[in-house]
Amino acid sequence: MNTANVYAEIGSVLMEMNRFESAIRNFENALAIDKTNAIIFDNIAVAQFRCGNESEARKAATQAVQFYNHQNFAADKDKGLRALRAMGLIK
Repeated sequence: MNTANVYAEIGSVLMEMNRFESAIRNFENALAIDKTNAIIFDNIAVAQFRCGNESEARKAATQAVQFYNHQNFAADKDKGLRALRAMGLIK
């Protein structure tokens, strides 16, 4: 597991604990290493949304969609896009 994945995994655990701001910091650390990972942007969008930061959530969701379209994450893409649509972050 690379360092970006470790940060992303910690962020996911923190989200499950409803520690969204800490999760965002870990996801941002992951992005510093892996700048085009759609799943990380997706997770940031969800965490920002749950923190009430709709503008930041929309920015991250837009990035997630952009990178989903350029990467081969078929199962994750479908799941991620459904979640972002359900939150009203994308159409």
